[in-house]
Amino acid sequence: ESAKDQELLMEELAEYLKMDPIKTTLVDMTALGLVEVTRKKVRKPLHEQVAEFHIT
Repeated sequence: ESAKDQELLMEELAEYLKMDPIKTTLVDMTALGLVEVTRKKVRKPLHEQVAEFHIT
């Protein structure tokens, strides 16, 4: 991929992330071509949610 293609991809992804009701930040693209994204946590971690329903 060229730098121009990567830039276009990041711009398009940023537009889609604006539609997410949860605060989401597009960080950058790694050297491997992976896109780094952070997202505000709005729920308890899965292991805590499961523990609440665990029957002993």
